[in-house]
Formats: sequence, structure tokens, C-alpha cells
Amino acid sequence: MRREPATLCPAALAAFGVRVSSACAHVDVEALDAFAEHALVPGDPVRNALLGGVAETSGLHPSSVARLANLFLQAWRRPGLDRLVAPVRERVGEARPVGTIALAAPGNLCVATWAALAEALLAGNRVRVRPGAGDLRAASAYHAALALVAPALAERMTVVHCERDDDLGWRHWLRGARTLIAYGSDAGVAATSRRAMELGFSGHVRLHGTRASVAVVRAAALGAAGGATVAERLLHDAVLADGRGCLSLRAVWVVGDLAPRAVAELIAVRLADVCREFPAGHIAADIAAHAALHAADHELRAAIDPDTAAFVGGTDAWVAVHRCPPTGCRPLGPAARGLVVHVVDHLDAVDRAMALATVTLSTVALAPFDDAALLAWARQCGATRSCAPGRMQAPPCWVAHDGVLPFAALIERHDSDEEVHA
Repeated sequence: MRREPATLCPAALAAFGVRVSSACAHVDVEALDAFAEHALVPGDPVRNALLGGVAETSGLHPSSVARLANLFLQAWRRPGLDRLVAPVRERVGEARPVGTIALAAPGNLCVATWAALAEALLAGNRVRVRPGAGDLRAASAYHAALALVAPALAERMTVVHCERDDDLGWRHWLRGARTLIAYGSDAGVAATSRRAMELGFSGHVRLHGTRASVAVVRAAALGAAGGATVAERLLHDAVLADGRGCLSLRAVWVVGDLAPRAVAELIAVRLADVCREFPAGHIAADIAAHAALHAADHELRAAIDPDTAAFVGGTDAWVAVHRCPPTGCRPLGPAARGLVVHVVDHLDAVDRAMALATVTLSTVALAPFDDAALLAWARQCGATRSCAPGRMQAPPCWVAHDGVLPFAALIERHDSDEEVHA
């Protein structure tokens, strides 16, 4: 396969250890930091371009889009950007961009598209991005906004629209690419990778498939004076963006002696406020129907046995709370603004329940976050990140997304054996 020349801008070379003039260092980091600074200001042309049309095409409510954008922009600023590039900058040998990236963007959340683009551009690559079918505007909005602050970065990005059966469009999208990055369901990313191989792609592959996020909370954290605040932050994690994406809260385990009704009453106090802050967007009919079936099942359980189950239904969100054996409960909620809370006696009950869920964990929220036992559990449960409640949708830019180290398959090195032969 012919290799398309990489754009080795001085800023990218400086970021990854190649010796250049000190006056050129950190230019890309500074550009992304300036971009975020502008985009965080209401009414700024950069923010207007970034958010323009995203809510309408994605189906998310504008309140969710604005909140997600703020969390993303705050995370992709200094000093986080400096921490992101530091490990690569410190490597021995010459690190360089791979050249061109073919990015199959996610179709559920604009911020996931923006983060993938920012990482690839910061590495000094050119990016051809194919938007996800459910979020056609996010990539072009990012390009338009970036061009206002960092036109040199925006010049290295191209949006390519092509249908799944458009061989010519796919060949254009993949032409000269050294790395394919695909987001979506497990079946979707596998199909994208397979199709690319059939069309002759033979480079690096990064696949980001289906994942889910959960929370583990001590009963004492909910029963204490700040329990209502913990409950509100958990609801934010579940309701923001209608529960879309791998960073949305799907289930909570409350560990300890707390009655389901008490948990439900605590949540009920905050549910209406959170729903007003983040109203529902457009939820696809099949997903909404699936969530409605879950809700009806949980509500029936609560009516049959109010001592072990409770149900709180709002105008456009619901929460079900159960004290039951893990084998007797659906481990995860259906997203779409539905959340399942399990009250259990011990942490090992969480492991048994998650074994039934057969899903790969993304993020686990812990309360209290400084609980040594909870942190130890989070490190071995298979999740790739832990955080405090309310921070699920705000991953730092330097974390290993889906367990993939930053810049994996986006940079390469040249090493020489000259010392061996000296």
C-alpha cells in the first residue's frame, strides 16, 4: 500500500521528542488549549461553530450537548494536555506521526468524536473522519470551530461521508491510511474492520466497541449528610445524554444495610431537578420501547414486594431499587434514562452480578472515592477507569480510553542499531 506522506509539523515533532527550535515547541498543545478556552465562552464564535446543529442532528437535548461540551473542553486543556504528551516526549528515540488516520467516528456522542480527533491531530497526523450515522454533524462542527483558532490543525482534517455499500467512498476514506480507528457496537466495529480489510487496508487497527459503566457506593455514603449530593451526581451520570455511550451509568450497587425504600426516597428528592436540568432528547423508538419494558417489570416487582423493591418514576426518567440475590435481578439498566440500583451486603455480590451481565466495563464510580477497599476492587474488576460520582462523562484527556494507551497506533518510532555495530 502506498504510504501518504505525513505532515511533520514542527509542533508535532517537538511534542514527540524530535529536536526542533524551542520557539516551535508545544504549538499544537497551545492551539488546542486556546481552542478550548474560546469554546468555553458563551457566545464566542468558536463555541457557536462547535455546537451548531449538533443537538438537532444527534437528537440530544441542547442542555446535554452544552454540558458534554463543557466537560470535554475543560478536560482537553492544560495542564492535562501537557500530561498527555509528556510520556511520549520523554521516550528515547525519534517518535513521529504515522501519517494518515481513517477514523470511523461514534454515532452516539459528539464528545467521543471530538476526543478521537483531538488525539490524532495532536499526534501530528492527518485524519479522514467518517461520521457515525447517529451523529452526522459532530465532526464537521469540530472542523469549523477548529479552523477559527487553529487553521493549520483544521487543514489536516477531512470529513468523508460514505454509505456502507459505497465501495468508492470507502476506498477514498481509507486511501493511504496507516491506522484505522473504529467506534461503535462490537458488531459494528468488527464489520468496519472486516470491510476495510476486504478493500485492501493492512495497517494498524484500534477498535472501540461496546462497554458499560457502573457505580459502587457504600450505604454509609448515601445515609450520611451528603447522601443527597451523592444521589444527585449519580443521576447526572445516568441521565446526561439520555444514558448514551460507554460512560453513562447503567447500574449502581449500594453495599451495606440500607432499605431499598430509603434509597428510592433519597433519589426521588433529586430526580425531578436533574430531569429539568437535562431534559430528554429524541430516543429511538426501539430503545425507548426496550426501556419501557424494563420499567414496567421493575415497577411490578416493587408493587408485589415493597419490602425488597422500590420504583421511582419521573416525567422522563425512572430508577428501580432492589434488595435481591444477584441471580434474581437484571444486572444493568437499559440506559435511555433508566437506572437500576441493587442493594447488597458485600462487594463479592457485585462480581457475581457482573458475571451475568457479560459486558466489558469502562468506568466505575466509587463513593467514597478514597475508600481503599473500593479502589482495590475497581483495579481488579476489569474497568479501565475509576472516578467519583458525577465525573463519568469527564475523563481526563490523558487517561487510557477503553484501556488503549494514549497515542497507540497514532505514532511510530525509528530506532537504530548503530550502538550495537559501533
